[in-house]
Amino acid sequence: MNQKEIKALKKEIIEEGALNVGYYPRIISKITELWPEMIAEFVKEIALQGLDVATISHPLILNLFVTKAIEKMNYQEFKILAPYFLGYRQAEDEILAEPIQITRREYLRFQFEGEKLFDYKEPNPSLEERLKALTTMVVSNDNQPIAYQPISHRIAILESCEEMPEPFIDPG
Repeated sequence: MNQKEIKALKKEIIEEGALNVGYYPRIISKITELWPEMIAEFVKEIALQGLDVATISHPLILNLFVTKAIEKMNYQEFKILAPYFLGYRQAEDEILAEPIQITRREYLRFQFEGEKLFDYKEPNPSLEERLKALTTMVVSNDNQPIAYQPISHRIAILESCEEMPEPFIDPG
């Protein structure tokens, strides 16, 4: 999108509200990551206006936060967040996917290995395997430091032994 279209998107968000334009939920964490002071300003503004936050639904508060944040941003700041709005159209240079160049060799490989290349089957372990994975912990044979007491400068070490100890099973 060019500068004119991005400014038009910003104007639409300010006039219509971010919720009416549509945005991806990740925008909220992106705003607070890039401008952490924005949330403090928003809370202060709501408190000064005397809005009863308890009566406002969660999506409307988020809409108000995103809209107010966009209002306070300049063009360069908004340009970073523009792709998080549904009204944003990606330019050719922003698209990350690339077409596959099909050669005769690649075509034949896709013909013979197509199912194997594109058919992912998630392994489905048995119940016993899942229970074993969740309830057992494999520890190496070496001595392992497991705790440090900084005042007395002592280290607790888990010593390995040659014989196999009895497993502890918690009845709970």
